[in-house]
Amino acid sequence: MKRGREFVVSLGGTILKEKLSRVDIALDMPGVQMDVFLAAFREERYICRAKSVGYAKSNGITLRLGESPLLIRIYDKLAETIKCANALKRFAMMERRWGGIMPGEAVRVEFEIRRQALKDRGIDSVNDYCTKRPDLVYYLADEWFRFTADIVDRENKNQSRAKVLPLWKEVQAAFQSWAGCPQGCSLAPLDLERVDVRQLFKQALGVIKTAARYQGRSNLKNEELLAYARGGLKWALC
Repeated sequence: MKRGREFVVSLGGTILKEKLSRVDIALDMPGVQMDVFLAAFREERYICRAKSVGYAKSNGITLRLGESPLLIRIYDKLAETIKCANALKRFAMMERRWGGIMPGEAVRVEFEIRRQALKDRGIDSVNDYCTKRPDLVYYLADEWFRFTADIVDRENKNQSRAKVLPLWKEVQAAFQSWAGCPQGCSLAPLDLERVDVRQLFKQALGVIKTAARYQGRSNLKNEELLAYARGGLKWALC
């Protein structure tokens, strides 16, 4: 984040607004097989707030629960890496994610959170995300989704009584070790009335000026520009 800001400034630019469009939160687990996760999935030993669930067998098995703008993927990262034609990418994966050795098995657990899901949880900017990340990660891995050791009693709505799968406890602990302990930050949806829309109006003004320029009216005064905009909007609404 800091490097990106410094790069914009070095080019002579000014950051007017930061908008976070997507976050991917991933955990690599070398030495772990898909078998435990797959067995729990097939036996429906999981609690998930998403309705869409399934799996595929492209590059190894991939479990997918949820759909855009919020989903979790659990997949055979070793199988995907072996099939990758880019040797440099395979080497980078081994060195940076697997401790410098090629494991016999490797799983990746990955949450994909797009902008609408971020906004629904009170996150608009990069700073928001950095502040709320511990609480967001806890929510995702503990409340939004988790595997269980026991069969889930869905009929009587006693899902919360099912004990967490030991391997999933490892996932939760690893995410918390990286993100930090929850701080009690609110993940309530953004208040739309408080969202700063000035940048949107500036964009609209730029579009109106461009339209005027195309019609040979580049030097309109403010009152003339407002009249031009009203006329154009009336035409667009007809």
